[in-house]
Amino acid sequence: MAKSLEQLLQTNKPNALVERFIRWALTNYVTEENLIDAIQKNLDILALSLNHFHLGHPLVAPVFKLALQMFWTEFVENYIADVPKIYKVLSEKQACKVILDTPEGVDYLNRCCKASYESLYTFCWGEGETET
Repeated sequence: MAKSLEQLLQTNKPNALVERFIRWALTNYVTEENLIDAIQKNLDILALSLNHFHLGHPLVAPVFKLALQMFWTEFVENYIADVPKIYKVLSEKQACKVILDTPEGVDYLNRCCKASYESLYTFCWGEGETET
C-alpha cells in the first residue's frame, strides 16, 4: 500500500495508478458477505475498503491525504464519484454483481459513492459544503 502511494506521488500520469489502486482495494476487500453486511447496515463499502488497508493510520493518513489532494480529480471526481466505474469493478465478482443488480443494490451503490465523496472531501479539505 505504501509503495502504491509513493508511486502515485511520483507519477506525472496518475490515471492508471489511481485506477489500479482503487481496483486493488476493492477487489481485495469486497466480498459477497461484506457487501451484504454493508448494504444491511448502510455502511460505505468504499471507505471500508480503504480503511481495511490502514489508510487512517497516523503514519499513513498524511501521505494518503496528500495523494488525494494532489490527484483529487483523478481519484475522486473521475473514479469514486463515477458510479458505473465502481459498479464495473465490484461486479467483476459474480456474487457481488447479483447483489448490485437489484433495486436495493443500485440504490445502495449510488448512496455509497455519494457518501464516499463527502467523506473524502471532509478528510482532504475539512468540514464544509461539498459539490454534488
